[in-house]
Amino acid sequence: MIFLSEAGYKMEKIDLHIHTVASDGKLTCDEIIDMAAKKHVDCLSITDHDSVESVTRAIDYGNEKGISVIPGIEFSVEWKATVHILGYYIDINNKGIVDACKKIQNSRMTELIQLIKKLRQLGIQIDIMDIKKQRLDGIKSIANYMLQHGYGNSTDEILNRYLRREGLAYVTRHGLSDKEAISIIKNAGGVAILAHPGRIKVAENELFRYIDELVDYGLDGIEVYSQHNKKVNIFEKYCLDRKLLISGGSDFHDSHLEEIGKYKGIDIPYKKVYKSICDIG
Repeated sequence: MIFLSEAGYKMEKIDLHIHTVASDGKLTCDEIIDMAAKKHVDCLSITDHDSVESVTRAIDYGNEKGISVIPGIEFSVEWKATVHILGYYIDINNKGIVDACKKIQNSRMTELIQLIKKLRQLGIQIDIMDIKKQRLDGIKSIANYMLQHGYGNSTDEILNRYLRREGLAYVTRHGLSDKEAISIIKNAGGVAILAHPGRIKVAENELFRYIDELVDYGLDGIEVYSQHNKKVNIFEKYCLDRKLLISGGSDFHDSHLEEIGKYKGIDIPYKKVYKSICDIG
């Protein structure tokens, strides 16, 4: 399948990990689609955290622009570190998906209140109404908010000092288990993909033992081509050896931080990812 942009350019770029304002992204789905068209991306997936709010509009507007949009989601699960599971081709009206999103969003508000209480005890004044207005519910977006208000020199410093495990204001998250996330995705007709495994900070042999467990639970593939993966080749080899799907995405949140269709400054391999993921749809 080859699309042509409105200007007649051949569109052969792909990006299967994109966030919108429905979670912690900075752009609307219309803005994402317009940007994708300009960058000659013909296949993408909207994968907001615990939300499918933008998917229907993205599919409709994508059709107008000649861009194939795969309905997606990204679930956060807790292991020895936070792990993200992507779901592609899900039925966004599936009861399991809808119920999971509601459950996670409700628990996240409780956790946010606990986090703000802990930060205030440390002398950090956070306006919860401002947080709600800006729809800041992830720790990365909270860290950016804190940075803008002078509570650190970088988001990483703030995350490590206050918000991540061992941080002064860390709040345990109560979401889905990895097994639940995979099951919900597959019961909704989707395929389950481990997102950016390079972000999981454990020893390499321990990481692959964990991925083996996820495969036993029904994991279908890995996001191999990601800016967060230092050793892309080892994840690609694992997928080939285990006959798993190979995905790739920019983990796009903000045009100032990431570029749609690229990872580490280079194009996501179109043929490999398209053949593995997009052809199954």
